[in-house]
Amino acid sequence: MWQVSRLLFCTIVLGDELFLTHLVCIRVLYCVVCVRGEAAGDVAKNFIERWEHARITSESGILIDPMFKHGRPSLAKMPRIHSKPIINGDTGDVLGSGHSASEVDIAASPMPLYTGGFASRGTASSCKCQIVRSLSGWSGTQGDTEISHYEAWISSINRAESFIYIEQQYFVCSMGVTDAKNRVAEAILERVRHAIEHSKPFRVYVVIPATVYMTIVNHFTRRTLLQDGGRNNGWVKRRNRQREKSLMTRIRILLRKVAPGSYWDGKSAESLLSVCFLSSVGKSMSGRWEVGEVFIHSKVLVVDDKIAVIGSANVNDRSFVGNSDSEIGVILTDGDNPNPENVGCVKDFRLRLWRQYLGLSLDGQDDDAISNPASDEAYDRWYSTASSNQSIISSVFDHFPGNSIACYSDYLKLKNRYNNKRPEERAASLENPERLEKVQGILTEYPQGFLADDKKRTFAHMILEEFPLRATL
Repeated sequence: MWQVSRLLFCTIVLGDELFLTHLVCIRVLYCVVCVRGEAAGDVAKNFIERWEHARITSESGILIDPMFKHGRPSLAKMPRIHSKPIINGDTGDVLGSGHSASEVDIAASPMPLYTGGFASRGTASSCKCQIVRSLSGWSGTQGDTEISHYEAWISSINRAESFIYIEQQYFVCSMGVTDAKNRVAEAILERVRHAIEHSKPFRVYVVIPATVYMTIVNHFTRRTLLQDGGRNNGWVKRRNRQREKSLMTRIRILLRKVAPGSYWDGKSAESLLSVCFLSSVGKSMSGRWEVGEVFIHSKVLVVDDKIAVIGSANVNDRSFVGNSDSEIGVILTDGDNPNPENVGCVKDFRLRLWRQYLGLSLDGQDDDAISNPASDEAYDRWYSTASSNQSIISSVFDHFPGNSIACYSDYLKLKNRYNNKRPEERAASLENPERLEKVQGILTEYPQGFLADDKKRTFAHMILEEFPLRATL
């Protein structure tokens, strides 16, 4: 765990309190949000419901688990939680039914928020919270499959008027991947279409890992966001090729039709959608420069600095369909704010992350530049920092993700060649490492050509590469 910096989300239930932990770059950033009231009670009820489900199925012989051999714990039976929200098609309201959103008292929390430094000036003291989840008959409920976690993502995106910010380990959607069923990317595209047609500023920020262990998942994440599929794959049916256009390509198509003189006239897709990953550079105890990836494991959605969805669900069908992986998360919205000049809790959360990623002052002195993510100023700050960092680091480390590395096997060769060198050989192999002094923060642009040739391989090739067959003698 200490070998690589990670971005994590976890939940800990203590009594009537729910702690949401957002951990970024273990040695650098740590945030704890204490949730009190009905929302924390829903998490406890969810735990008991799942425990009871395991107990009942074990008694009936459906589930055999070693933990029950020496007696089962006595748990009070709880009524089933009817918290599946109904989506309002006009407003995208996900808080309209089920348990009412409970107030989250930040001021009364036993520990303050530490993500990215200090609280913003005049931060509001509370926000509203509702628990959402993915659950089905096999994983903990006796009723219908629940997909409120997925519905929270869709309805929140449908509300977006100025920007969408996402951190995700996986990003695999129906757009670009014909077999996927979730429509998160399509919902984003619809908000982009609305902004372009009405000549309004709008931005989409996505932060993903540069690579993940399962190269197949990484492959489909790139296909959904950046790289079209099917063009070089003869086995892809012609009727599916339109569906395999990435989000970036579809935004380019929309921008070709803008009216002359509109806000988006002459602008590129890269000025609307930014896909990045996190990486850090620094000197070792001996003074040698090194680079490492800050692995994104979080699952965060922020919309217009008004709504945040934080939980355990990846953007893929396994997390969202309900009858596969079980997931849990929270929807956070700002509570009643008597002072309109106060910074809401959701915006403060986003500002603290961005300060860290962009290398800005942790006390909020530079917040004016990133206060409005839909503005040209904020987007240019984000994009220029990410682009500059990628250019500098890739010019020093030849194995760092870049457009020149289009094949995964070449990437592994370069990476292994560097890692197998002795420390003094590593230092000698770097090209002008003093340029790394100019790197700001940890935000890095995801090169659109990085591993682009992977789309030429079939599923069989990728599976055999991931799990090579071993001869049995």
